[in-house]
Amino acid sequence: MHKLYLALLVFFIFFTAVIFGQDAGATNAGVAIYQVQAGDASNTTENGFITTPATREFISIYNNTDQEVDITDWCLLNKSDKSIICFNTPALNIYFHIPGYSYVTISSDNFASDHKYEPDFDYLTTNTVSGSIVASSDTIKLVDANGTSIDEISWSSSLSGGSLYQRNKEPLPSQKLIDTDSLTDFTKISLLVIPVNHTLQEFEVFDACKNISGIQLTVPYGYEVDNLGNCILPLADICSNLAGLQIALPVGYLLDENGDCQHDVCLNIDGLQLVTPDGMVSDDDGKCYTRPLPLRITEILPNPSGSDIGNEFIEIYNPNSVDIDLVVYGFYVGGDYDHKYTFAVGAHIGPGQYLAFYNDDIKFTLVNTASSVRLVALSNLLIDETIAYEDAGDGTTWALIDKTWQWTNQLTPNKINLPSLIEAKVDVIIPTLTLVPCKDGQYRSEETHRCRNIISDVADLVPCAEGQERNPATNRCRSIATAVLGDSTLKPCDPGQERNPETNRCRNIIATMPTADYAPEQVNVKNEDYTSWYIMGGLGLVAVGYAVWEWRVDFSRLFKKLFKIK
Repeated sequence: MHKLYLALLVFFIFFTAVIFGQDAGATNAGVAIYQVQAGDASNTTENGFITTPATREFISIYNNTDQEVDITDWCLLNKSDKSIICFNTPALNIYFHIPGYSYVTISSDNFASDHKYEPDFDYLTTNTVSGSIVASSDTIKLVDANGTSIDEISWSSSLSGGSLYQRNKEPLPSQKLIDTDSLTDFTKISLLVIPVNHTLQEFEVFDACKNISGIQLTVPYGYEVDNLGNCILPLADICSNLAGLQIALPVGYLLDENGDCQHDVCLNIDGLQLVTPDGMVSDDDGKCYTRPLPLRITEILPNPSGSDIGNEFIEIYNPNSVDIDLVVYGFYVGGDYDHKYTFAVGAHIGPGQYLAFYNDDIKFTLVNTASSVRLVALSNLLIDETIAYEDAGDGTTWALIDKTWQWTNQLTPNKINLPSLIEAKVDVIIPTLTLVPCKDGQYRSEETHRCRNIISDVADLVPCAEGQERNPATNRCRSIATAVLGDSTLKPCDPGQERNPETNRCRNIIATMPTADYAPEQVNVKNEDYTSWYIMGGLGLVAVGYAVWEWRVDFSRLFKKLFKIK
């Protein structure tokens, strides 16, 4: 059974191939090339000029059917696909038709002139030496207005000397040419016989609809013709709920479920949006976006120290917990609302970030006299605005500090703002020297103002050196004054010193204690009780004796050293 099916399939394929193969090689039912001549046999002289035979070319085509064929805008091409001639019409409504079993002749201008012949179409030879058809080897192709090949002939043997190819005809009484798409359909002959019934028809067709491609002999059903000759559909009011005639949906409108035209507030969102969705805002172009997150302007520098270019800045703060792309944000400076400054593509600000934008990246200018800055998003949705400032100081910024706009001399781009620094005036206070009274048994040194112990044991004192004397008040040795008070030979004391009236020595001036506005009253106290003195004297002797006993060895070494006793 399978073998039977296979045999039937093979027979069907073979039968189909035979039938269609015969049709492919049968007479073509369209237009065919009939004659091709590449040039005449000899030169001719015209007005004193020799015309080369290669430029006297001739072609004829034939309608191989009994029906008219429209050849408007068809072309003849050579092997380089270069156009020999195209059957173009002078107007859109004029067409070229070949009647059934009729010829159309085409020749070069030299052929028509030399032979005194008027073809249906003629063309200028682009090369006066070789013409448009190459005699040695060429391909002549006939294509329709869409560039589709209708017929062609190719040869590689010479057509020089006035020879030509002419297509063979079927036996009489048939009027058809043999067209099997082969060069064997042609015969090379040496004598050109120009067809006599070249009856190309040129006629004008009335196009009822100029705006519709092709020829419309009548107005299509349902159309109307306007005053320009265009066919249009009858006008219909699409929006019956709107005033006036609406032949098309107005811009920004959509049809609702009742067929009424409604304004769509969000053209960038699918479906009809009668109101702006929650959490979104609409711009002037009818587009809706997610509401931009708030940003704050926190600091601006209108008058930097030095050059303004590259130093003026506007600082923005992101109080949100997410990173924000600045693509939909921009700002205006002062009262100029015609120029909106936008941020660079890809600019963004992180959560909690202060970010300064300088005028060398964004070409803005901040005036020094009076101005402000407005931060906007989308179609001028106000996000934040500074309080207007006046008279910007050199090197000071207009900053938002503790929710108040104020000037500050602490510039903090990309950081939290700081208040202005105030230079405090510091008064230098020179303290008054107050001396503590010396203890009993001590005296104040005139040179150092320090308290020194009074030496009481005169017998144990070392004799003073030459030029010195014993001070009766302190038992210490001092230099003997060599000048008397008032002697003009004394060297003046240094600044801050005074002359001691007793010794004529210079001594440092001791800061005096404050004096009262009245003199102290002298009080004479007569004390006849000496008991306390006895007790203190006894205790002092005990202490001295204990000290002598305790440091007896040291005193012995000191005594030997002073008197050089071995």
